[in-house]
Amino acid sequence: MSAAHILIVDDDVSVSTAVRRMLRSCDAEVAVENDSRLAVSRIRETQYDVVVCDVAMPAVDGWAVLRFIRDHYRGRTDAPDVIVTSGDDAATLPAGAVCAAILAKPFHAAEMRALVEQLMAGRRARL
Repeated sequence: MSAAHILIVDDDVSVSTAVRRMLRSCDAEVAVENDSRLAVSRIRETQYDVVVCDVAMPAVDGWAVLRFIRDHYRGRTDAPDVIVTSGDDAATLPAGAVCAAILAKPFHAAEMRALVEQLMAGRRARL
């Protein structure tokens, strides 16, 4: 099986760079998009296995990205697993939103890696 594809979406370059470093040891190709509008375009064009998406972003927030993924992959089994990151540890999903996990910032590298590896293993078993 080829390497997994992960997309990190966060408008804070220091956060997206840190998450990319955290995931370096995973068997995956990791892409970063700091503009959420461009992230939606990338998701439309590229099949990702996991999307790590911040909630609080200008222009298009993380919940809108999550809704786009849900609508774009409606009825399909190859939708990416989504991890939502939030500076608010009380972040809750809006109605109709679906994601694999919500991680409160700051999170530990081991926590992020373990979650991504768990999602990738589950995805390989499903597909």
